[in-house]
Amino acid sequence: MAKLEKIALMNNYDYVKPHAYLNKDGFDVTIEETYSNNVFIFYILLSNISTQKAQELLQHLKLQKKAFKVFSYQISGLVLKVVWNGYFTSLNAPKMEEFISSIIQLIKSLSIEPNNVCSFCGEEGADELVYVNGIRLLKAHSECKKAKIEEYRESQKNKPIEKPNYVGGVIGALFGAVIGIIPWIIVELSLGFLAAVLALLVGYSSFFMYKKFGGPLNKNAKIIVSAATVLGVILTNLFFASYIIYIADGALVFENYIIVYTTPETNLPLFQSLFIGLVMCGFALPTLIVKIKNEENKEYQLQ
Repeated sequence: MAKLEKIALMNNYDYVKPHAYLNKDGFDVTIEETYSNNVFIFYILLSNISTQKAQELLQHLKLQKKAFKVFSYQISGLVLKVVWNGYFTSLNAPKMEEFISSIIQLIKSLSIEPNNVCSFCGEEGADELVYVNGIRLLKAHSECKKAKIEEYRESQKNKPIEKPNYVGGVIGALFGAVIGIIPWIIVELSLGFLAAVLALLVGYSSFFMYKKFGGPLNKNAKIIVSAATVLGVILTNLFFASYIIYIADGALVFENYIIVYTTPETNLPLFQSLFIGLVMCGFALPTLIVKIKNEENKEYQLQ
């Protein structure tokens, strides 16, 4: 059972993976789980407030940032988004309830009211919540909500289907991996010490060029960028093996590579470099995968 699911069960929140929902003192709150048990995202639906009032709320959050363990905060539309990051600690059920209560009390202290205005017609008496990609972002009258959802569905029917540019994405990812290994090679050849820690750059460079070449941001992006990153580390190792053969005046033939990789004097540094490079990939790829997921082109869901 996921961490947020357990907390939702204990605190009597509604839970639909990856979100939990509650109403606190009239304020509708959405909690979003992340890949880390130490990070949660809170969305709180507010009334339509002035720019001055919004800045006042953000200023108070800034002052309480350390005490609340708030990593970031922003107001977008009618929603206050707060990212809680405990770093080496996590939220349990009582602490999450305490955190939400503290944020709500801060909002109420500034005379900010819960939202009860229809976002579609502007009239009061909104009686239904509107979920956008699982997050409570709006309130509306049931008829207004029904009409807007129908309008959205009709617009999606006429939307042209774009063919994913996987060829460009693969070329970009591979090109990016090649660019990423250049600093590694330069440092190792010029300074003469193991620079495999720079393998961290390979993944980020690969992802950057993947996007530049028009690669689609979907689940396949993770596979392509990961494969290009690992391939970049392996190709770097082969380059160093080739360099060893070259400075020994040998021919770049398969037999000489076998010798280099089986001779203790040469295979030890090569295997060390390969191991460290792959370990660095292991550190970089999870972060990259989360980054890709965050930038992923998700289908807009209104319900």
